Amino acid sequence: MAMGSINGVDLIEDLLIEILSHSPAKSICRFKCVSKAWYILISDKSNQKRFPHIFHGLFSQSYSMRYDITQSYVPLSQSNVNLDDAPQFNLDFLPFDQNVQIIDSRNGLILCRAFARQPASQPMTSYVCNPTMKTWVALSRQFNGTFISTLGFDPSISY
Repeated sequence: MAMGSINGVDLIEDLLIEILSHSPAKSICRFKCVSKAWYILISDKSNQKRFPHIFHGLFSQSYSMRYDITQSYVPLSQSNVNLDDAPQFNLDFLPFDQNVQIIDSRNGLILCRAFARQPASQPMTSYVCNPTMKTWVALSRQFNGTFISTLGFDPSISY
């Protein structure tokens, strides 16, 4: 039975990638422990684009008593990362001189809230920004009062 240029191993790997692309991120991370072959398959950069929900790193934020805020990016590809040694990044491309609080992040985008150093001087504004491209968009406030914000991601329409 000739299969042309497709051999059985490629077919099995393609099927496995298709199945894994519908699996939760936590399961995919666990599946890396099944075998070396699975680890290599899941870790391969060309396959990772099929797993848009896999975590590549974390944004960390620390506060000081003087309202100074420091943001860091912790790549998950490293083991035993010390948060004190994590590379710092900044959001200085945003159009204000205020403190920034990171609320959420998904797929390289950050949802953050800007607030003045003196809390009563200005209302808080939320932004969605891309720190890699240094682009941002301000979100309009639909109502006053307390609200909870988060980013959503639909892998069927987002890349």
